[in-house]
Amino acid sequence: VHRSIPLIEFLASMCERDEPGKGGPNGSTPNAYCLDKSHLLLAWKTCTSKADAAISDEIYQLLVSILPSLPDGLAVPLLQAVLNSLQDSKRDSLFEVAEFCGALALMSS
Repeated sequence: VHRSIPLIEFLASMCERDEPGKGGPNGSTPNAYCLDKSHLLLAWKTCTSKADAAISDEIYQLLVSILPSLPDGLAVPLLQAVLNSLQDSKRDSLFEVAEFCGALALMSS
């Protein structure tokens, strides 16, 4: 997972590049190779699934590492999903959110 950080950052950067063609306001279409918010939400869902602590830890590190390079259209839905995890009465995700926030705090220091 750790080795995929440059690839994920590259795919996130593709979101800011449009392909020439029809469809957009300036005659372009969104890049087909752009990282999608569903990819990030799936990664977060994997963290909260409580399947494997080692894998979850790697995914926390991945998400925290790429967060500064994500465009707002990807970062905001990811952070919203983290927040929504706290409000989900069907699951207790306090530990996972705390781990994510802890990893984020360590990266920032």
